[in-house]
Amino acid sequence: MKKLIFILIFLFISSVVYAQFNPPQNLVVDHYYIYPCNYFYLYWEPPEPGVPDLVNYNIYVNWEVYGTVPENTLTFSIDDAPCDSLGYVHFYITALYENPEGESTPSNIVTCEMALSSKNNIITFESAIIGNFPNPFRSSTTFSFSSKEPFQNVELKIYNIKGQLVRELHIVSPSPNLPVSVTWDGKDKYGHKVAPGVYLYQLRIDGEQKAERKCLLIE
Repeated sequence: MKKLIFILIFLFISSVVYAQFNPPQNLVVDHYYIYPCNYFYLYWEPPEPGVPDLVNYNIYVNWEVYGTVPENTLTFSIDDAPCDSLGYVHFYITALYENPEGESTPSNIVTCEMALSSKNNIITFESAIIGNFPNPFRSSTTFSFSSKEPFQNVELKIYNIKGQLVRELHIVSPSPNLPVSVTWDGKDKYGHKVAPGVYLYQLRIDGEQKAERKCLLIE
């Protein structure tokens, strides 16, 4: 009996010692600003396979847990994340495991600078700011954008991960600094529903590319 207990203890200790709590990979944060809010979209890849069972991810903002999502979720959105005393926001992701239980080391750390504004002074990082909501989305999503420059013709081009053009939306707006919205119904130029996955969209104003972001279509 003592021998059996010893073997069980040895196996338990071995499983803990040799468990691979692999961290999530390739964290990317898309940051854009539409007065008066900062928007952050986080994307990452799953960790390399290990001995324990992956169950959840912890999202850290400025070194503290901001939220937890299940293992089949690889995106997270935050509106106006808390910043540090210098106006920066730091993000990273960890993986949570069971059998045995544990938390991985952090993914790569991504730091973003908050855009601060007032009614008389709006600071942005690009001449055109664009984002979509909801993201991720199931059936349709609305793209909203504004430009500090005068413009006439606006094109929104949507690509799949292979770089193939899926849909092109045209908008005409008369004045700068006026928010404009357009909705994508999740269909290609032939009217067919596109497959779930990550899509890249580009904003082109008067033929020149101004901004680029990602969105996620889910089942």
